Amino acid sequence: MQKFIYLIAGVITVFAVVAFTQADENKKKALTANSIKFYGINYSSMKCIHKADFVDKIGNTQCESFVARYFTEWNEMFLTEKEKFDAKKYFQIATVELDLKTSLADVPNYNVTDCIVEDDNYTIPADTIKAIVKSYQNSSISGVGTLIIAESLNKAASKGKYYVTYFEISTGELLFSMKAVGEPSGIGFSSYWINSMHEAMSTNIGDIKRERKNLGVVPKNSW
Repeated sequence: MQKFIYLIAGVITVFAVVAFTQADENKKKALTANSIKFYGINYSSMKCIHKADFVDKIGNTQCESFVARYFTEWNEMFLTEKEKFDAKKYFQIATVELDLKTSLADVPNYNVTDCIVEDDNYTIPADTIKAIVKSYQNSSISGVGTLIIAESLNKAASKGKYYVTYFEISTGELLFSMKAVGEPSGIGFSSYWINSMHEAMSTNIGDIKRERKNLGVVPKNSW
């Protein structure tokens, strides 16, 4: 019996080592790519925290306006204000191809009746992150894709939360992701909240550099 327990423990250890090694290899592939395709911001699972902070003057939620205007506008900032919202700086890589089609096509599917929660600790489940990334799969394209996934906007806490994700485009496999949090700022609803993404991504630059340093490698054409 004791030998059997040792055998099971050994098998579990082997699987754990293999899984860890694979995760490390995936991270290395993500963070050392010489070029990436950037797919913009996916808002499909984003929630606004606390209804009182997301209603207009007559008490209607602003959820409908996300679909009618803001999700598209915020993604198009990478085109209209590309000097500020610069994916090359965000991901610290000199060769970036911008492709917003998939993220913009998904905007009309956003569930406006379920966009507000009262839970300050709301997080997107890990399986949902993988499913979102999988939806960007394109078997005819090779290379690494990147996507910002919006998690929540919280005015009371002055925070916008996002996931920075890297994936294999041809398979839709998530390679690596990290949480990024930014403080909103500026005048007007649109500027206020898109600036939370900008600060989150700007802060994330240091995290990317640290991760690369830990791996002992740097892309040939890093920013």
